[in-house]
Amino acid sequence: MSARRRCRVTSADIPGLLRTLSAANVSLSDIETDGRLTGSFTVPVLSAGLVGKLCEKRGEQVRFSRYGGFAFALWDLRKRPVFLLTVFLLLGLTWLLPSRVLFVEVEGNSRVESRAILEQASQCGIGFWASRWEVRSEKTKNALLEALPELQWAGVNTRGCVAVISVRERPEETQADRQGTVSAVTAVRDGIIESVTVTNGTALCRPGQAVRAGETLISGYTDCGRTIRAGRAEGEVYALTERILTVRAAENVLHLEPEGAGKQKIFLRIGKNRIKIYESSGIFPTGCVKMIEEKIWTLPGGFSLPAAWIVERYIPCRERTEPMDSTELLQSFARSYLTDTMVAGEIRSAEETVSGSCLYGVYRCREMIGRVTNEEIIESNGKNH
Repeated sequence: MSARRRCRVTSADIPGLLRTLSAANVSLSDIETDGRLTGSFTVPVLSAGLVGKLCEKRGEQVRFSRYGGFAFALWDLRKRPVFLLTVFLLLGLTWLLPSRVLFVEVEGNSRVESRAILEQASQCGIGFWASRWEVRSEKTKNALLEALPELQWAGVNTRGCVAVISVRERPEETQADRQGTVSAVTAVRDGIIESVTVTNGTALCRPGQAVRAGETLISGYTDCGRTIRAGRAEGEVYALTERILTVRAAENVLHLEPEGAGKQKIFLRIGKNRIKIYESSGIFPTGCVKMIEEKIWTLPGGFSLPAAWIVERYIPCRERTEPMDSTELLQSFARSYLTDTMVAGEIRSAEETVSGSCLYGVYRCREMIGRVTNEEIIESNGKNH
């Protein structure tokens, strides 16, 4: 890595010169002799001055030429500005790309076109070269919901350089809705209100208030002074809830043990498209286990590309049963069940007791408890509806 210089010496005593240089702690390498009077060798660039003085003192001629090393290579790069610019650009991109969004995908939509969601997302700051941290902010999500009233909920997550917009659409408007049915947001379970965000309607609860299942949280009626406006209640209500679960599992567990050689298929995934690259010959066995392994392409710095190798393995197996330690399985199932039954939220704490193949758990959660239901139309003299 250090810079070196090549020395060519004319001397009547080449071996004596080499001994003199070695005694002066000069590092010599690549020693060659062209005859009795000339020789050449390589020395570190910092030792070139000492070599020159020692040769002059002995009355010998020495010529230096540049030989190589990292320092000389860097010096040569001054003549190649395009290469230098490319290197600095690549280094900058390697540092910058992991924090930026290059692609945006939409999932969870059926009626609302992905194109419409992507256009509105771009206007809300979710697009090419957006910051990964900004697209996941609450402000960005609320802006997207305001721009697309067809959506009931939206969330943005990032997977490498890809921003994934997960949405849940509002239920399709029924004939009753079109005729003016008023809706309300009611509680689906008991809890203590933590936050209330009203998009349309009037909030009938406040943070810290205890509510019961079926209680109206947001009314579709809005008092406008001389008139009462009736419409669809919209908003998000989060509450602290307590869930109690009892889960039972089988006492034995079924194991599948590999038996014999399997088959495999290899695909190249680019975006959402898969291209088959390889498939094992022969007939794929029935009753085998299918295993999928996906290797996402990444650049230095952990930057993920929207491409991956996918390997599907089909392995014939035989069944074997044995007694099961069900603690971890029961805990995992209980928590997965809670997460799946929440519209949105998280488990804050858990108290679990496992006895044999039975789990009893008390879970304290923060979750969205509001659900849209129809509300009776109230008629009042002197009021418009």
